[in-house]
Amino acid sequence: MHSKQIAYILLLTAPGKDEKVLDNLRSIPEVSEATLVFGEFDIYAMIEVENINELNQVTTKIRKIEGITKTSTLIKSNLK
Repeated sequence: MHSKQIAYILLLTAPGKDEKVLDNLRSIPEVSEATLVFGEFDIYAMIEVENINELNQVTTKIRKIEGITKTSTLIKSNLK
């Protein structure tokens, strides 16, 4: 059985752009969860893909969304 590759992306947005960025994120099929958060970043998103190449494609698409000023991608470990 092949398990999905999961990554968490933390996003910082330009002032006043968080809701528009959130709407754009939620329209991407590989984004299984996206929500506004308080703290250093404005949005948290969870990505589920088949492999690291697909993750690269999705993160590249996300980084092109207007209003995003910074991202940090965390790839879930499969270690127990």
